Amino acid sequence: MTADPSRNPSPQVDESLPPSGNKARIKRELWWMLGALSAGIVVLPALVYWVGTTLLGPYDAASAGKAHIGSFYGDVFRDLAVPALAAWSIVLGPLVVVTLLRLILLPWSTIPTPSSSTPPTPDLAQVPTSPIRREPFIGS
Repeated sequence: MTADPSRNPSPQVDESLPPSGNKARIKRELWWMLGALSAGIVVLPALVYWVGTTLLGPYDAASAGKAHIGSFYGDVFRDLAVPALAAWSIVLGPLVVVTLLRLILLPWSTIPTPSSSTPPTPDLAQVPTSPIRREPFIGS
């Protein structure tokens, strides 16, 4: 007697479920890094420009007549190619700060150690036992 494949289909992998294990952690870490780096490239130069023009007055670009945020972005990216410490500090600042804060605030108990790489075996004495379930009998 052969088994009918339509009665017992093979299990399908649900793609909507999140990936598990190290792949998910690596993916999450890469998203954090990408977010911090994009904040350093896009958001932080705008904040530096805004605070500088508010507190110190208009921005005087290296070339005369360009006193706007676009020239500030141009100067920051030009200084990245030089390389200038101030420009790299602006761009990499959020990434460094987020990484340092996550390392400081990381719960040290969750870091796996080589001795704890195997999962603990459950203590069978502490497993709650339930009484045997008996189904109701209907009929004679």
